[in-house]
Amino acid sequence: MSSTRRTRVTFQVEMLPAAHGDCLLITYGSSGARNRLLIDCGTRSVAGRIRERVAQLSRKERQFELFVLTHIDSDHIGGAIEFLQQDAFGLTFEDVWFNGWKHLPKQRLGARQGEIFSTLIRDKKLPWNEWQGGKAIQIRGNELPTRSLPGGMQLTLLSPTRDMLARLAVTWKRELRRHGLVPGSRTQYRKFLRGSPPTDENFDQLADSRFRKDTSRANGSSIALLAEYRGKSVLLAGDAQVPVLVDSIRKLIADRGGERLEIDALKLSHHASQGNTSKELIQLFDCRNYLVSTNGSIFKHPDGEALARVIKYSKRKPVLHFNYSSRYNSYWSSQTRQKELGFTARYPPEGQEGLRVRL
Repeated sequence: MSSTRRTRVTFQVEMLPAAHGDCLLITYGSSGARNRLLIDCGTRSVAGRIRERVAQLSRKERQFELFVLTHIDSDHIGGAIEFLQQDAFGLTFEDVWFNGWKHLPKQRLGARQGEIFSTLIRDKKLPWNEWQGGKAIQIRGNELPTRSLPGGMQLTLLSPTRDMLARLAVTWKRELRRHGLVPGSRTQYRKFLRGSPPTDENFDQLADSRFRKDTSRANGSSIALLAEYRGKSVLLAGDAQVPVLVDSIRKLIADRGGERLEIDALKLSHHASQGNTSKELIQLFDCRNYLVSTNGSIFKHPDGEALARVIKYSKRKPVLHFNYSSRYNSYWSSQTRQKELGFTARYPPEGQEGLRVRL
């Protein structure tokens, strides 16, 4: 037997329990040389759980290559504020990507949580959008910017555009209120009633229901990335909107060739909301794994229409990965339904929350 020791390569996405939000811990590298990215921090209520997860890492492992705060919705930024306000066990970041008030064109308004997070970055002397020389993380012109991280990770920026950031600047405070940062708002209550678990057994009707695109300016400002490492890839969509993603993905396909963009996993935008997952979008991918981060509270995600579109229009037999078991995603747990429709669903072990997806 050969004495040569085989190097173990890792590319893993861990969907941490983030309530109805996102918190993704990405690990890549070979044995003895792991690198890490943190994408968002969920809601304020889960900050303690994120700290517990970080506490499990050794001091060396707490040196992250990048922290991306995709946008200012409370289910992405709330936990980050609470997390950074406290001692984070010596956690360090080589760069922090976040489009704050100073990065928005035509500044007119202010916003509480966005300002708090910006202040924390400055107070803790963290690097801030150093990749762009301190300027906004955005697509400029027709080129999709790329960034190489230590250890061989390649990131391609897919969202936002300057126009989307400009739209957010005009109504920054109003959009924060609309998306749950002002408790008891009428709009928040309507959104709570909007979603519902699938009950319609007519699968085609779900999959081919009319697509009503997300028009939220906060979501339109979301950072979205294609992360690639040693032939493996995951598209981290944040809460990005379909038109921007479609445009960016078509550019990649035109540049790389082929009919679809080959990726190993897609973190579905906006927790698999029907307004952020269209037939047109899914048909641009050659992908097997679809990640859904939400416990279903507040907005009752994932929407049945979104997952039906994934199942019907995915090129490959899809695997749905949920970081929670909830009554809002239990519809997809039926083995009979999985066999009939040609998909697989993965949930956390019974009594647990959070899920790891190895690419």
